[in-house]
Amino acid sequence: MRTFFFALTLAWLVPSTALAAPTRDADSHFFQSGFRDFPEEISLAKTEGKRGLAIMFEAEDCPPCKRMKRDILSQVRVQDYYRKHFRVISIDFNGDQDVVDPAGRVLSEKRYAGKEGVGIRGTPAFLFLDLQGREMARHYGEIRNADNFLKLGQFVVSGAWRNGDLRKHLESSVAAPR
Repeated sequence: MRTFFFALTLAWLVPSTALAAPTRDADSHFFQSGFRDFPEEISLAKTEGKRGLAIMFEAEDCPPCKRMKRDILSQVRVQDYYRKHFRVISIDFNGDQDVVDPAGRVLSEKRYAGKEGVGIRGTPAFLFLDLQGREMARHYGEIRNADNFLKLGQFVVSGAWRNGDLRKHLESSVAAPR
């Protein structure tokens, strides 16, 4: 009986890494190396049968961005779901690399993120574009668990973004990702 209680206590005290979700590096398995040319990315998304683009705006000195990449975007189930439905791109909120926006304008990453582009106000932020380059949804701020991040993707994939309230969708416990 002592052995049983010792094993039970040990199991309770030891972190349950065996129960943790499988992970892979987010930079190489969540994001896709792209061209920073959104018309080209959209064309690829169409060819690949995807819903559109999922764009994360991040900054090097952003602790919530780092946490999301480490804890959520590294999960295999998150990576597989998002890559199944979207071309997934990272944009440096403060970056100087050129991007071609859906209208064909060449802007630096920070200009595209800012007022000249899509008006992102901070990081992390997620923007979803359809296959015509139009915005379907956006979300500002850290999402702290994989289930809610999957619900964000499902909100777009299901078409609920057309007439739904993202906040209500995220708060609901309905609909497991497809």
